[in-house]
Amino acid sequence: MRLRFRALLFLGAVGSALSAPALRADAPPSLQSNLMNPLISLNALFLGEASPDRAKSTYNPDILSPGLFTKGPGPHYSLQLQEAELSVQSVVDSNFKLNANLTFANDGVSPEEVFATTTSLPEVQVKVGKFKSNFGKLGNIHLHMFPFILPVLAYENTIGGEGFNGQGAEASWMTPLPWFLELTGGGFTGKNSADSPALDISGARRDDFAYVAHAKNFFDLGGDATLELGASALSGHTNVGETQRVTGFDLTLKDSPPQNVSGHNWIFQNEWLQKATGTVKQQEGWYSSLQYRLGFAWWVGARTERTFRIPGDAYSATGTVDSGGNALYSQVNGDERRHTLELAWAPGEFTEIRLDASYGDVRGNGDTTPDRRILFQFNHTIGTHPAHNF
Repeated sequence: MRLRFRALLFLGAVGSALSAPALRADAPPSLQSNLMNPLISLNALFLGEASPDRAKSTYNPDILSPGLFTKGPGPHYSLQLQEAELSVQSVVDSNFKLNANLTFANDGVSPEEVFATTTSLPEVQVKVGKFKSNFGKLGNIHLHMFPFILPVLAYENTIGGEGFNGQGAEASWMTPLPWFLELTGGGFTGKNSADSPALDISGARRDDFAYVAHAKNFFDLGGDATLELGASALSGHTNVGETQRVTGFDLTLKDSPPQNVSGHNWIFQNEWLQKATGTVKQQEGWYSSLQYRLGFAWWVGARTERTFRIPGDAYSATGTVDSGGNALYSQVNGDERRHTLELAWAPGEFTEIRLDASYGDVRGNGDTTPDRRILFQFNHTIGTHPAHNF
């Protein structure tokens, strides 16, 4: 009986192999590798923090100024799982590719991105689903690829610490101009301030949408130097029908020899953002950063940033929740500043350890307590992770 069962299994396996469609030798490598199994990777971020000025950590990239105004008897020390991200992607057929990113954090599991991308349209790429929109220089990158550990203040106070993540569709067109110019436009279902206190584009009507536009210019300056210029805009309606807009401009200079990973590469990045509702400007801010490669595995960096506010308009997390579990926020007046120094060790593509020293304060709020922090981040990736934006 056991011999007959094994014989049936063998015949079934042979029959399946003979009936399976043959893969052409000239099929794209991505199709060959993903014919049966998707590409899967897992990224884990561990965060350590020491601060003499804060009583408890309120780090959350989706809220304003994570913990900057949460004062209390220090010092505060913590070591926590900041985030784990499971990434799955595969070619569906000759026309579409599917991506999914699931994030695991202290507050649960959530689908950060799930979207389909066209692969066969000439010079145009369309994305449909839930994803990070192409807004700004940092808007569509994931947390583990942030240039510095803390999100940018200007993002937190205008569009959200990790950019605008919505449900909708977006199309990108590579123009036929003599230089690299990519134009992107998209429409998204509105989202309310419970999702991101910095932004209220929930819409006065059910059919209200938020619209995003982005232009990316890329120039070769000769040698290994490049210049990137970008412009972004987001527009939607608040729950009372007012138009809320966020605009931004970015400039990046980069010298990165592709064949010399041990060379002294550098990246000089700058961005300015502004938010307005109706005709009233509410938030404005900028940052400027420089990253320099000391050798094969070592990087150093510095970033300075500042935001300007209309008094009484900005909100910051208090670190507490109400009876329903919703985060509570308090009004913040004044201008916020932060300066950061960073040392990073990246011995390979899949491991990076960073040490950041950050100093921040707010002017005009009646609170002179500084926000001083030392942050450690351990960044590890396993599996086949897709390439990141240049």
